[in-house]
Amino acid sequence: SARAGPGLSTAVAARMALRNVADALIERENLGLDFASWRLGLEQRDGGAGYDEIILANDSIFGPFADISPFLARLRDPASPFLGLTLSLEVEPHVQSFFMGFNMSRFPRLVFDDFWDGVRPLTNKRAIIENYEIGLSRRIAEAGIPLSAVFDMRAAPCPSAASLICQVAPEKPSLARIRALW
Repeated sequence: SARAGPGLSTAVAARMALRNVADALIERENLGLDFASWRLGLEQRDGGAGYDEIILANDSIFGPFADISPFLARLRDPASPFLGLTLSLEVEPHVQSFFMGFNMSRFPRLVFDDFWDGVRPLTNKRAIIENYEIGLSRRIAEAGIPLSAVFDMRAAPCPSAASLICQVAPEKPSLARIRALW
């Protein structure tokens, strides 16, 4: 792997390192934020055809710092053709888009393609959340697919949907307890 040094910028070294672990590296102006980026990536990978699972994570996700195989096992469960990390109750129940996965052997291809074909590069973050993050969950629910997430605020014992820690460990939050929920 490349290291930054004399004559080699950090950006160039990062690109070289990514090329060692990625099937493709797409660089573009950040128009439309995550959803427009994911759409472009899917377009360049034949719409995700041939993939068993498609996992989308935005650039706020670092890691993994723990084994993600429990997430993948849940995604492979017949009851979960779509899975996110968190299901929010803000506005309406929806899976938050910062980390989500599709099991393509059970997720209806028509629903998947129809949604991504409609994604356009919007510039207003609220419009992106309404049209794409919440909109994706609406489409999934309308298709009869259950919305599932590791942290589902519909099951939270606390009155505040914003209190993820309260759901995870109401008496004493700890990383070990959060990991145990996987």
